[in-house]
Amino acid sequence: MTGRMLNFVAFQITWFACVLSAGGGRPIVGVLVALGHLAVHFCMVPRRRPEFALVIPAMALGFIGDSVLAALSCIAFTGPARSGPGGAVGLTTVWMVMLWANFATTLRSSMRWLRGRPVLAAGFGAVGGPLAYWAGARLGAIDFPRGLPSAALGVGVLWLGATPLLGAVERVTGRCRPAGGPRG
Repeated sequence: MTGRMLNFVAFQITWFACVLSAGGGRPIVGVLVALGHLAVHFCMVPRRRPEFALVIPAMALGFIGDSVLAALSCIAFTGPARSGPGGAVGLTTVWMVMLWANFATTLRSSMRWLRGRPVLAAGFGAVGGPLAYWAGARLGAIDFPRGLPSAALGVGVLWLGATPLLGAVERVTGRCRPAGGPRG
């Protein structure tokens, strides 16, 4: 199995673990799977610094973007993960932030085909983002308080911008190398 295929499979396993465990009322299971995936990913990549420089902004973007969607009632979290970290209403959940980290691990591997194609990345995000959230809702992890059209619009706009933005971060961080020191 190629590295890209392994990356794609790990992405899918992590996505399902996070969504199914959140839908089942045990989001910590998905968070642990995601942390395991990240640990393995960082052990396998030849250059860790650029990966950290991509995963961390993805997590921040996901936290802010999904928190805004939750505050606007476009999305809501079900079960014990309903109110976000620390019980603050309107914030996203840890398992959702881990999904953003999970997505970032694909940008240099299984989704490398988006590299340098911001329009394609925007279209992919505008369609793929809402489909992923809809699937998460079907599996009981999230809900759409204002209905599916409002959620699809909000999520679509978020991912329309996030996917090419993260693609740009991937390109910039991939070119950066420390001066005079070992790589990675």
